[in-house]
Amino acid sequence: MKPISIAFDAKRAFHNSTGLGNYSRFVLEGLAKEFPSERYLLMNPKKSSLFQNRNPLLKEIRPEGLGKLHPSFWRSFGMATELKKSDVSVYHGLSNELPLGLKKNNIASAVTIHDIIFESHPQYYKPIDRISYRWKFKSAAQNADLVFSVSEYTSIQLQERYRIPAEKIQVHYQSCHPAFYSKENVPSKTASKPDNLPSDYILSVGTIEERKNLLGILKAIKTLDIALIVVGRGKKYLEICRDYIRVNMMEDRVHFIERIEINDLVLLYRNALAFVYPSRIEGFGIPIIEALFSECPVVCSAGGVFPEAGGPHSIYIDPENTESIRNGVLKALNESERENRSKEGLLYARSHFLPKALIQNLMHSYRSLL
Repeated sequence: MKPISIAFDAKRAFHNSTGLGNYSRFVLEGLAKEFPSERYLLMNPKKSSLFQNRNPLLKEIRPEGLGKLHPSFWRSFGMATELKKSDVSVYHGLSNELPLGLKKNNIASAVTIHDIIFESHPQYYKPIDRISYRWKFKSAAQNADLVFSVSEYTSIQLQERYRIPAEKIQVHYQSCHPAFYSKENVPSKTASKPDNLPSDYILSVGTIEERKNLLGILKAIKTLDIALIVVGRGKKYLEICRDYIRVNMMEDRVHFIERIEINDLVLLYRNALAFVYPSRIEGFGIPIIEALFSECPVVCSAGGVFPEAGGPHSIYIDPENTESIRNGVLKALNESERENRSKEGLLYARSHFLPKALIQNLMHSYRSLL
């Protein structure tokens, strides 16, 4: 089969260390590993020190001349001409956007829409951001030849809110860091976790913001004899949570870790009694997958995307109900159920989120565009 030339919006891969950056790097590295005979161009609007240690098959392209002076303009308006000169067959917008002029230059296009939760939960976004996101995301979804959705939930949202035809959308899940599923890298549960932390604890991982609902966990465990380890960074909402901890004298039970090495994070998951994630809304929820691969029972919100990520053996709660979260934690701590939940959760993760099959499906989709 003739090799194809595929270009990518690589801004997030080079400039975001989490979230959309992780997704972009997962796709790019996975493609280069599984399909080394194809040609990959990474369109990066400006220089960055991130993602320099990558597969050599992934060739970075940056703007020159006026494009170098105005990288945002180049990314939106000047890229299509350069893609045509480079004989690109398919362009994939990895983070909700597409440049103008692809159709005019006979370049097939795909875009990944990660979520449109700014539509369903506008309270978490500034008005100007909602306007900008709506224009970019809706335009990209309407103009793309193919839309990749990271979940069935987002696919339905795109159909209902933006009237994107179902036949134009393909659901492509993403995976997590290889340290969680690679047989060579995964430590045993008997390995030591980071120092100065409790032996028995539940775990929370993610940005500490209102949407993630750490305060809901704190209220739920106030009367429980269990420690909580929180991994993540925050600002104003973090101070609200710290105030609650002080007022309720929980300082000795709640431990915060702002930065952590990936292997230490794997150990935290694998030694945790449960992973608790009462988020109000997510585009997907990668920490849930990390927990499943780590054989850690999951307590997360019901509805939305969460059942897709957590599978049938996770415990689902109402994130707005303290008693529901508390009961979910108690259920996860039940010794008679923990082993089965751990095993079944791992099986679900392996059947849905291992990278090889996900990347192969992605390449099949690219080829279908041609």
